[in-house]
Amino acid sequence: MHEDWGHFISNLLGYIASIVVYVTLLPMLRILGYDFRRVNELGVAIHVSALVVAPLASAAAWLVASFYLPQVASFKFCGFSTSVSAYVGADIALWAIVIAKTFNVDITLTYLLLQLLLFLLVPASRYLSRSIQWLAAASPYIWAIAATLLAIRNPKNVKNATRIIHAKEPEKARITNNKVIRILFLLYFLLFYLLFYPSAFAFMLDSLYPVTFIYYNEKDKILIGVVSHLVGTLVGYASLVITLLLFNVFNKLKTEGRGRPAVPASDSL
Repeated sequence: MHEDWGHFISNLLGYIASIVVYVTLLPMLRILGYDFRRVNELGVAIHVSALVVAPLASAAAWLVASFYLPQVASFKFCGFSTSVSAYVGADIALWAIVIAKTFNVDITLTYLLLQLLLFLLVPASRYLSRSIQWLAAASPYIWAIAATLLAIRNPKNVKNATRIIHAKEPEKARITNNKVIRILFLLYFLLFYLLFYPSAFAFMLDSLYPVTFIYYNEKDKILIGVVSHLVGTLVGYASLVITLLLFNVFNKLKTEGRGRPAVPASDSL
């Protein structure tokens, strides 16, 4: 439900921005060597988390908050922003994975947790301390620089990033010595990874955690409308990370199963 056109348009713009980022980042996984079927399954997981899981989780959080804080129930400022938040969370995680995959860096839990911590500081810096509100707008750019420095800490990673990828046969990928191609790649990286995506996330996070258009309870200083956005972001982020972890587990089990010797039927009984 949207109580005014401004609320609806804000959610619609956030949705369009999140989907644009989604359709530009997800195919990158195929280009970087991910299996076509796995990429499709990952996309399904993102949509299910955004359109089904996130609204249910947000509703549960709202009911719990209403039970302990009855004054919250009097505000009915709900809309599509919970699902938009989930898409934003998934896009943020996807962005980190694409950067690491581009430079052939193993994704670790610490790498993703550091990113998530930085983006969780957005609502904290926006509402809890006015002296560091700049962090809300700067956090996507801070992460873009930090992620790049982490990814290219080994000079070989920069060379590997100019690899010509064969989506169907990634094992045939070769490194080009063409300086023009390398320069074009670096320009692409600087333009999109360090400018376009951070700008998109800064816009989306500003829409989800605006300084204005948020209901305040002056007596208890309660922020209304932020909880559902935070829940949605966490659900979307977790859906992508958990799905990728499950893929890794299944692949490991499949590899171990192939390496084991065949057991005769009589022995298996």
